[in-house]
Amino acid sequence: MTTRFAGGTSPITVNTGNVLAGATFTVDSLLSNNWVNIAKIKVIPSGSTVGYVLQIFRHATRLAADLMFATKTSVQGNFYTPTNRTGGESLEAWVLPYEDQDNLKELHISLTNNDSVTRSYTIYVEYEDPVITLAGTTNVRGSVVFATAEPDANYFPVVTGSADETFWVTGLGTTGFTIHSSNASSTATVYWHNRR
Repeated sequence: MTTRFAGGTSPITVNTGNVLAGATFTVDSLLSNNWVNIAKIKVIPSGSTVGYVLQIFRHATRLAADLMFATKTSVQGNFYTPTNRTGGESLEAWVLPYEDQDNLKELHISLTNNDSVTRSYTIYVEYEDPVITLAGTTNVRGSVVFATAEPDANYFPVVTGSADETFWVTGLGTTGFTIHSSNASSTATVYWHNRR
């Protein structure tokens, strides 16, 4: 199974500048929403490295309890996730559902340079904003319209919401679908992505 981001993805590119040996670079990059699906993470160091560690946190305080993603102890060379079968960069997949618990619409990134010399890094994160808000009075629903049409309607939308309601999908098509709620006056925020 693969995940397709039919609604399109948004990129974040961070250039760290010089990170001293043993130092940690932190950045809080703006997102379109507090809830996003991270589709791809890539790190390109300035040269052959002894290693570095990339981490993503739920809070800007970057406490260990708030760690959502981390590379292995020390990455050498370029880092990609997801990867294809040969270890190279994969075009699309779903890596991580992310929530900024500071509610500032930020991605809290940390990169530690484990090398013995100063290095710079380019951090690339691609994400999808899977959020729609339901609205209506009798037949509550929200429409999802894809930025790029699907080749067919043989995909599986995964849907969850911010309220204790039942959500279901109708009208699967190549250009989108409709999400419904069991609550006739729902104003829930709904998160979605597609699986194939």
